[in-house]
Amino acid sequence: MAITKLLHIKERSSGNPSAGLEAAIAYISNPMKTQNGRLTGSLNCTFQNAYKKMIATKKIYGKEDGRQGYHYIISFNPGEVTPDKALQITDEFCRRYLGTDYETVFSVHDDKEHIHSHIIFNSVSVADGHKYRYEKGDWKKEIQPLVNNICSKYGLEEIDVNETGINGIDYGEWEGNKKGTAPTNRDELRNLIDQLIPKVQSLDSLVEKLKESGCEIRVGKYVSIKLPSAERSIRTYRLGFAYEKENLIKRIAGETLSLPYINSPVQHQNEYKIVRAGFREAGKKTVYKSEYWKYKDSINKVQAINKQNQYLIEHGIRSEQQLQSRLSMIESQMDEIDVARKKLFVQRRMYQDLIEIIKSNPEEQAKEMIAEMGMDADSVFHFEKESRDLLEAYKTQKRILNKELALVKSIQAGYKKQIRR
Repeated sequence: MAITKLLHIKERSSGNPSAGLEAAIAYISNPMKTQNGRLTGSLNCTFQNAYKKMIATKKIYGKEDGRQGYHYIISFNPGEVTPDKALQITDEFCRRYLGTDYETVFSVHDDKEHIHSHIIFNSVSVADGHKYRYEKGDWKKEIQPLVNNICSKYGLEEIDVNETGINGIDYGEWEGNKKGTAPTNRDELRNLIDQLIPKVQSLDSLVEKLKESGCEIRVGKYVSIKLPSAERSIRTYRLGFAYEKENLIKRIAGETLSLPYINSPVQHQNEYKIVRAGFREAGKKTVYKSEYWKYKDSINKVQAINKQNQYLIEHGIRSEQQLQSRLSMIESQMDEIDVARKKLFVQRRMYQDLIEIIKSNPEEQAKEMIAEMGMDADSVFHFEKESRDLLEAYKTQKRILNKELALVKSIQAGYKKQIRR
């Protein structure tokens, strides 16, 4: 059974507009994933000149802007096909679907348990200059049925295109990268590290394997790696939690990583709730004098004054000093929330790669992907949910505090005006 995923490669907003296309071609031709280039093929070009030919075609027809190319992925079930059979299926699909119209390169990656193939083709036809156009529903009507037909020819199970809920998405609209670009240097570096970890026994041996792959390495407080095709190094902690130096060591040792436990907002409510008790002085019954005399002809202003008086009574505030203390307390609570929110935002950024996996995939698939990275999936899901809920609780609490702060300041301003008179 083979299923097709459809991606498009957008024009880069800065620098070389077709850099994403070039990076995508380089990614799918990775020798470490394609048996040193054996599991590759092309139509109307070669892998060596594919990018230059695609750019030349765009220039000939004056269509260098917009989408630069398309990236299709055909995924097979684990153990379903050999790499060579997957290459045959992919080759036949490209010839029947794209033919002589587009410069096309394709490859089979066999570095994972489930074999999958990548297809990249130009957005502009080399035959007549027309831009490729995907219409909604093409996956169901044309693309997947063709893959089914070829799979049937090779004795593989077909997918029911009318079946709903396949991976929870419409493959015609699916984008593996939310920015619509090809895999980045960080993606490739993650893949390379993930591939090497099961083959090494220590951080030193991982470093040696990376060097054998053509990478430049610096190891100190952090691990910095420069891919052969990259212009600059990347510190591994920027790849995500699972790639921090100490966690790489744990993964090599076969340990399962767990994210820090986040208490729920309910457990934090005593820390950040508004202090409602107020300051009470026994035996006193007077409160601030309102400015009713000034606003007696305005119903809205009378209501505002009543609200001020009610607040003062509820909180037992009977002096300017108590009001100022209340104001300081509210501002302090707001500062604490800001600090806590910032800390949580920083934590979520550190684990952004894991959070994106959760957001972009059905739960079971996300858990499998996280487990493959050597992480405890349950702790990752707990962290994502609880940190998200806590951020929402902080946001609500800040909104309540802002309203109270505005009310206290209005009372304080009115009191000062009354004193000046």
